[in-house]
Amino acid sequence: MMKNSNLNADTIQVRDIGARLHAYRVGRGLSPEDLAAQLGISRAALYRAEKERSSRSIR
Repeated sequence: MMKNSNLNADTIQVRDIGARLHAYRVGRGLSPEDLAAQLGISRAALYRAEKERSSRSIR
């Protein structure tokens, strides 16, 4: 049962990444293209991450 609790906590933290990326980008006045270039990913990948639609590993 504890194992499932940990999984749920990890899932919540991962889902929060999209909101944090968006807040970081907007707070610094960056376009999606600018932040994606800085991160070395495509604009589409950033969009998916911000919208929490990505199934990619963050490891």
